[in-house]
Amino acid sequence: MTYEDDLIQAARERQARLFSRPVPVPQPKAVRRPFAPRPLSEIVRQLQPMPAPRRPRDWLILRPSDEVAKEHRPRDKSRSVPAIVFVPEPAWVPIAKEVCAEFGVSIKEVKSHRRDKYLVIPRRKLAWRLKRETSMTIAQIGRVLCRDHTTVIYHIRKFDDAVSVGAVVLP
Repeated sequence: MTYEDDLIQAARERQARLFSRPVPVPQPKAVRRPFAPRPLSEIVRQLQPMPAPRRPRDWLILRPSDEVAKEHRPRDKSRSVPAIVFVPEPAWVPIAKEVCAEFGVSIKEVKSHRRDKYLVIPRRKLAWRLKRETSMTIAQIGRVLCRDHTTVIYHIRKFDDAVSVGAVVLP
């Protein structure tokens, strides 16, 4: 037997194996049942009153720019005394105010996407101080400054370099 004969025989065996199986007959699809009305007990169960909603919270977390007393009126009208909420400002705000006052810019400008030199330097110092003086992560600092965490890492490294060279004098 030659090589060509072996190939032809292998092809015939393959063809017999592939095409000799019986073709499966498709099963009929399930017949949809005609509409059946729901039992009356099920309808009555749906009409019964729902359980009372959970009591509203007595406090509400707000994020004002300064510590402010906010009034929160609960949805439940039976309670006559509104809750008063005292929300302290986040830990980064006093540091940001200090840095911005030192450089004569606003927090809004520091958080903006502008890349002017007079904004980049306070932004770097703010990122550096937030990392050193708070327990904030790099990602949290990035969210505060409207920046990516890698940008915050870059700002902190550049400010560290400036401090080590002596270009920036720390108090």
